[in-house]
Amino acid sequence: MRKLSILIVTFSLILTSFITTSAKGLKHNFDKRGKIIKQLNLTDKQLEKFNNIRLNQEEVKIEIESKLKKNKLALKRLLLNDDFTKQEILQLTDNASKLHAELKKSKTETWFDIYNILDDNQKQVWKKHFTAMLEHGNKNFRKPGNKRMGMNDKPYFNNSQKFRNNN
Repeated sequence: MRKLSILIVTFSLILTSFITTSAKGLKHNFDKRGKIIKQLNLTDKQLEKFNNIRLNQEEVKIEIESKLKKNKLALKRLLLNDDFTKQEILQLTDNASKLHAELKKSKTETWFDIYNILDDNQKQVWKKHFTAMLEHGNKNFRKPGNKRMGMNDKPYFNNSQKFRNNN
């Protein structure tokens, strides 16, 4: 009975910690977006366009990140087999690079789409915001996705497996 109560208390603490951390992250993202919107002093029409552009960007981001995850999974599957070639691995790596580039391009296009709905004073504020993101190292802008394919992960194969150069 005592073990059960300790387990329940531990689980409750972990769950509470997780919920609190998630809520802080959401609040932080909203505060950042709300701050720039307040600084821009958007009209209702501009705000509607701004939100539509951001939602479209989010949809594109989700699609590309999904493709990146599928590509990473394909690489994992490939490396778990004994039958793979250098060309297959290079193809998956090239595909991941193209997807990362596509995501960066999409973010830049979004920035310009928003820039084009602003008046001259708002454009100056928006450019300062963009410059600050670059200077202060906004990780989400500089590095799409949370991880690069294969980096910071445990190896997909053990040390006894060897790469073969099968062209």
